[in-house]
Amino acid sequence: MIRDTSQQDVINQAKAKPLWRRALPFVIAAIASLFVLKHLWAWNTTEFVMSRDDIQLATIERGTITREINSQGKIVAAHAPIIYSPESGQIKLLVRPGHKVEKDQPIAEVTSVELANELKKQQANLKSLQIDFQRHSLQMKRDLLALEQGKQQAKVEWQASEREMQRANDSIGDKLISQQNFERAQDALAKANLAYQHAKQDIEIQRESLSFENQTKAYQVEYQQIVVDELKQRIRELQIRSPVDGMLGNWLVEQSAQIQINQALMTVIDLTQFEAELAISESFADELALDMPVSLSAAGHQLNGRLSAISPEVKNGAVATRVALDNTAQLELRQNQRLTATITLEQKPNVLMVKRGQFVTTSGGKWSYRLEHDQAVRTDLVTGISNLTHIEIVSGVKEGEQIVISSLQPFNDFNTVLIR
Repeated sequence: MIRDTSQQDVINQAKAKPLWRRALPFVIAAIASLFVLKHLWAWNTTEFVMSRDDIQLATIERGTITREINSQGKIVAAHAPIIYSPESGQIKLLVRPGHKVEKDQPIAEVTSVELANELKKQQANLKSLQIDFQRHSLQMKRDLLALEQGKQQAKVEWQASEREMQRANDSIGDKLISQQNFERAQDALAKANLAYQHAKQDIEIQRESLSFENQTKAYQVEYQQIVVDELKQRIRELQIRSPVDGMLGNWLVEQSAQIQINQALMTVIDLTQFEAELAISESFADELALDMPVSLSAAGHQLNGRLSAISPEVKNGAVATRVALDNTAQLELRQNQRLTATITLEQKPNVLMVKRGQFVTTSGGKWSYRLEHDQAVRTDLVTGISNLTHIEIVSGVKEGEQIVISSLQPFNDFNTVLIR
């Protein structure tokens, strides 16, 4: 008889599962239900749906925003004096345009026949006055000598009269001479004394008079000497010298031309001092001000400067300005070298800003869409200054939030848009 296997079978009772394992399916189902409900709620509260790839977002950040304008211009000499003719005559230009010159180097000569003749004439006048002065000095000595002789003669006669009067006094006491002879001796003494006193006074007056005339002659010689010296200086100035170290600019007259006094002859460019000349669009003219900072780039050199001059005149839709450059002595700059420049109109530190985008054109910067999770919510904005890359946000959003900076036309002015 074949035995069955019933006695070998073992009855195993199933063990109870842990509570968390039994609850796990329900938790997963609840989370999935919430996720679905959330998206269903977003779908129901959203007026429009757009793809994230169709928009461009930017984060609101805090920093310094600078309002600038860009321009083009050229390097010009800050000091380029024009050389003028000192006299009328024929010009001889000694240095060709574009050649370097040193300070006080002769660069041109003027031949003035009229000035040369005038110098000869005045030199002759000076010689004549000098001879006249010398002749007058000799004549004054003769006249003074003659007057001195007359004075000495009067003195001798006066002394003789005194001795005669002394003898008369002695004789009258002894009754040796008559009263008439005594009185005659008195008259002779008085007359001799008077002649002597007049001779002394006359020589003093004549000396003063002759000295005055001689001084007048000396002044005439001195004045004429000044005239001659001035003409010599004018002739020396006919050799025109460079006022600066630099380069000769343009000739303003032809070689060997007949020129007039004060006629412009040429320009000399000072190569040690440069400025930038910029043409700024007239739309920014009212915002320009002297001493505004300017950054420039010329031939690989980065330069800094400040607005030093603003033209009051508008030409061809632009305003001409000059920029004083800093530290150009060590740079090899050239006249009329092209450059680009950036003028800082305004700078605000510690402000909210966002990258510039087409939303500025679409809404005028007055509103955009702020991203809240998967929704873009229309938000009013107040904007401030802007530059080529950023725009200031005065109010409407906070730092760290994201807004749409691409064109807002695809949003069709909906208040909320679902972003997928």
